[in-house]
Amino acid sequence: FTTITSAQEILGCGGFVKSDVPIDFSKIEIQLVTTEGMMKYQAECAPNNGYFMVPFVEKGEFQLKIIPPKGWLFEPMSVDLNVDGINDPCTKGKDINFAFKGFTLSGKVCSGPSASGPEGVTVKLSDKSTKKLISTTKTIDGGSFNFEGVSGGNYVITASHETYTFKQHQTEVHVTTGNKVCANEIVVSGYDVHGKVTALNLPVTGVNLLLFAKESLPEQLTGCLEKRPTGSDGVSNGEYPVYLCSVVSNAEGQYNFPSLPPADYIIIPFHRGEHIQFDVEPRELKFSVVNQRLIHQPGFKVTGFSVQGRVLDTVNGNPIEGADVFIKAEKQDTTDKNGYYTLKHMNSGLYQVEFKKADINFPITKLRVGPDTPILPTIIAESFSLCGRVSISDSPTANFAKSQIAVDVSSKDESKSQKTHLKDDGSFCVMAKPGEYVIKPVLSKSMVDAGLSLLPSETKVTIVNSPKREISFVQYRGSFVVQMSCIAACKDASVTVVADGRPQRKPLTRKVSSKENTTSVKFSDVLPGEYSVRVSHPNWCWGSESEKITVSSKPVKDAPRLANFEQSGFALVCTISHDIGLEIHHAGERVDVFSLKKGRNRLCLSQLGEYLLQPQSCHQFDVKTPLKYDTTHPKPITLQAVAHQALVTMETSYLVQDADHRVAMEIKTSKGNGKFLPEKKLIKMVTEYMEMEKPNNTTSKVILDFITTTNVYKVTYWAGDGEKLEFAPKSDVLLFEPNTFTATMKAGECAKELVRFKGIVGKFIEGQISPPLPNIDILISSNGSEGISIKTDQTGKYRYGPVHPDFEYKISASMEDYALSPVLDKPGDFSAKKLSKMHFLVKMDSGETPLAGVLLSISGGSYRSNNLTEKDGRLTLSKLEPGQYYFKAMMKEYQFDPSSKVIDVVEGKETQLDITGKRVAYSCYGSVTSLNGEAEPSSVVRAKAKEAPEHCKGHIEEATVGNDGEYRVRGLRPGCHYDVTVRDSSERFSRVAPEHVTLETKEADAHGFRFIAFRHMTGFELSGRVVTEQDYLQHIKMVLYRSTDPSSPVHTVSLTRASPFFHFPSVPRDETEYVLRVESTLATSVYEYSTPGASFFAQGPHKHITFRFEPKLKSVEQETPQASLLTLPLTLIAVALAYNY
Repeated sequence: FTTITSAQEILGCGGFVKSDVPIDFSKIEIQLVTTEGMMKYQAECAPNNGYFMVPFVEKGEFQLKIIPPKGWLFEPMSVDLNVDGINDPCTKGKDINFAFKGFTLSGKVCSGPSASGPEGVTVKLSDKSTKKLISTTKTIDGGSFNFEGVSGGNYVITASHETYTFKQHQTEVHVTTGNKVCANEIVVSGYDVHGKVTALNLPVTGVNLLLFAKESLPEQLTGCLEKRPTGSDGVSNGEYPVYLCSVVSNAEGQYNFPSLPPADYIIIPFHRGEHIQFDVEPRELKFSVVNQRLIHQPGFKVTGFSVQGRVLDTVNGNPIEGADVFIKAEKQDTTDKNGYYTLKHMNSGLYQVEFKKADINFPITKLRVGPDTPILPTIIAESFSLCGRVSISDSPTANFAKSQIAVDVSSKDESKSQKTHLKDDGSFCVMAKPGEYVIKPVLSKSMVDAGLSLLPSETKVTIVNSPKREISFVQYRGSFVVQMSCIAACKDASVTVVADGRPQRKPLTRKVSSKENTTSVKFSDVLPGEYSVRVSHPNWCWGSESEKITVSSKPVKDAPRLANFEQSGFALVCTISHDIGLEIHHAGERVDVFSLKKGRNRLCLSQLGEYLLQPQSCHQFDVKTPLKYDTTHPKPITLQAVAHQALVTMETSYLVQDADHRVAMEIKTSKGNGKFLPEKKLIKMVTEYMEMEKPNNTTSKVILDFITTTNVYKVTYWAGDGEKLEFAPKSDVLLFEPNTFTATMKAGECAKELVRFKGIVGKFIEGQISPPLPNIDILISSNGSEGISIKTDQTGKYRYGPVHPDFEYKISASMEDYALSPVLDKPGDFSAKKLSKMHFLVKMDSGETPLAGVLLSISGGSYRSNNLTEKDGRLTLSKLEPGQYYFKAMMKEYQFDPSSKVIDVVEGKETQLDITGKRVAYSCYGSVTSLNGEAEPSSVVRAKAKEAPEHCKGHIEEATVGNDGEYRVRGLRPGCHYDVTVRDSSERFSRVAPEHVTLETKEADAHGFRFIAFRHMTGFELSGRVVTEQDYLQHIKMVLYRSTDPSSPVHTVSLTRASPFFHFPSVPRDETEYVLRVESTLATSVYEYSTPGASFFAQGPHKHITFRFEPKLKSVEQETPQASLLTLPLTLIAVALAYNY
């Protein structure tokens, strides 16, 4: 039983290692590993039944692997687990089973004495005794093969290949309790080598291929000719001096050496005709056979003849002289008196040859011309002329023309057919192949409908080796007779003949007036075809008033009688509301009974006089019956139904004879409620009751017929149309199917059996408990029903019934602390066995302190249990069957004595087992949170031991952080130093502080190890600085644009005198290109300055940009008056003059 022990921990994952054959479960281990391949736990299998338990599985993704001895195959070999505490098989308590499939049987197919062999050989494994095929595989490169999942037994290994030859193709092996190797026992003696000889891509037959080797082979080759071909004694090769054998190319140009052992070879082609020597390339072909078949591509080619043919009228017939021979519309030759022709200067290829001669057709033939065809196939004449004429003296229609008629010429077996139309003069002519033919004019449907017929309808002709003529067909017309038989004289009747489908022809009518009661009418000169013949009389009935006849196209000696009409009686018209039978009486005797349908009916009375008519039906009518009817004064009769008969049937194989076993029927109608009525009082009580309910003094009767021979009860009841009825049979000994039946009376369904109740004799279910036990709970159920519960009496017996005899009933017995099993061959009986108990007590080795939470896994037979000890360290298992049980104590960080044991449980006894626990490892507690204290669940905390001391080397333990951020790393060994780290496989964190913690494990748990996780920033931060004089800062703003839209700012930040730094709101980290510009409000009329900018991509978490802004005041020029500038030089000149003078 699986239980969740904490938010992150499942009690365990368990299951069975199963095998149909005995195997040693102690050699098998079950490992739980992480997705990174780190082993979390290693479990052993119970030696008695293969049960295993992996305890205390944390939530997360793992793989459960079976580790058997090498070569043992199980299905599956591993199971992926996503332990989520909800839907995984561990949480749900489902078994995870590994089924043993067998051992591995390996071997190799070798090439002769070589240690390697061919790839692709089919190897089959069969059972030696049954010959049943177990498995099939193919060898891989080197000849190796494997059969996996082979159980113990004797087997036969058989190798085969479609072309390879085997020296030894079969061996026997015996598999016991482990893997088996079969080596060098199957040997291939040779491989097939083949190719093709062609000329212009066409096959060449009859070319000899001579095979040579460097040295003689140990065994004679098979499948080739040891003797040299005639005239090839001089063919040789110095490097390959040993002649082995030869083969000849076949009709497809192919050659094949079927079995060559591995060696080096050379093939030399040799081909000589009767009057010609052919050149074959290449002149020699070297090759090596290793471990596979060899195909020579492109093979050998014949490089660079007159051919002769003959033309006959039939196979083995006479030669045809004077037939011209054409190739590509160019005449090549004309056949001589012996039918021969010659094609000269030909190259190998396929040619279309035509032959022409008057009155004879030849097939257009494609002939393959090559070195292997010195004599071409004989050409046989294909067809000869076949002619005739069709004579028509009377056109069937005004628009008729002889050219509308086709003539069909078919072979005798109708496998071949051709058609041609008549010429204006009625003649026809076709070409026909030799054979027997049927010539038949083909008339269209309109021609046949118009009455056109030809004699003969067809004729047979045999074509041998010459034309046939003078075939003739002529037109035909016929006649027929119609006969009439009457009860008295045949007077005032008429016969009309109408041509079916030919409205252009007028009907032919003949009046009949005869004193005889039999007469006939003849119709002559009638075109063949279909006709309708009708007879009529206003007051008579006829056996048939119309007949279809066919005037045959075949001539007869006398006019045939094609139609015969006989008067059957006198007409009677009757209109009724429902289907009935009408009984007819005449002269005191019943003469007939008619079945009449609802509505108007026309009857035929065979004699003159007065009749009595008696309706026979399940209806009651509104007129008094029988009715009188006189044929001399006919008048319509009308019948309207007012009541209808309902029928219900009960049948049973049980014979009801006494009052203790009565059968009753409860009847309910739309007029009131019925009551349960005993069988013998049914008629009286129901009759009285129904008479009180029926209005208008109309009596309704219920009649019960008891037929003892078949045990059938029939109940009939007269009900009005639309009256609702419900029937329910009752009996104290019978069960009825169905229980009740409800119906609405329909006038059209009277006398129909509404329902047939089947009375079934019930059965009783009984049994007893051995040894006798009272108050055992017996549950009886059927077909998924909830069932009925009863208890056994003081003698241990029970009985229940009656129940349906055809149903299958499931009987189960139960009682606390007892196992109850059905007794074979005694249905309903149970054997009782008191169950046993096992008591476990787990204490610490330091004293009497109980140890709670220890997982105790117990299995035996089909039983298994996985439970934790209580607070007092105890666990009790009850309801145990006698037998052997295997127990194992498990708790991480603890060792137990005994840790496992096989326990013999005796029937009805209690077993006590004391277990001592010792703590051998300790835990590390802590938390993983964000900086603000929020939990970071699902992270993995790993403790990895440093190299020294030796018992610590490579030791790793992990724990998953819970939803509350807390974790507990179990199983840390005392005296070891561990590096404790947080593993972030999902890369949620940019860093974790601290990166690791060093822990020295002592014989106590460690607490308080907290890690702070910093998540990755998802946005892009932009900041910067403007280097300028402080007075200018308040006139600066920073504007951010997207490079794709420089007219619309994304963000704008204004600076102040307080700081030259700026910071923008975050933008998405999506690698978008941005442009950042410095803008100023300083007047451009006073200052000179430039506004710097920078472009960048939103990559990474942050970017800082520095700008320089250096505005300068513009310079102001002094205005000097123009008069002063002119006066200065004049003044200087005056001073100089004054000084000199």
